Amino acid sequence: MMVKKCYEMKKCPFYLNESKMESNYPVYDLKISCWEFNWKGFYDKMPHSKDKENWRCGMIEHCKKCDVYYSNKAEMDLKLVDLRK
Repeated sequence: MMVKKCYEMKKCPFYLNESKMESNYPVYDLKISCWEFNWKGFYDKMPHSKDKENWRCGMIEHCKKCDVYYSNKAEMDLKLVDLRK
């Protein structure tokens, strides 16, 4: 069965702790899918730092390796284009 929601995934690079379901990834806390989240607004509000750039690069690099990405490719491609700007 293919996972349809990001927050249900256990192998996502942003998922930190399986036993406590802890993550820095907002979709886990909100229980929404990555294509539903306002990533541009999230990044725009982050202070300029190495962490901000790591998040942006991580999303661009890792999202295309995800099963959820391919089941919602059109929506995610729009989100990733926004992050490249």
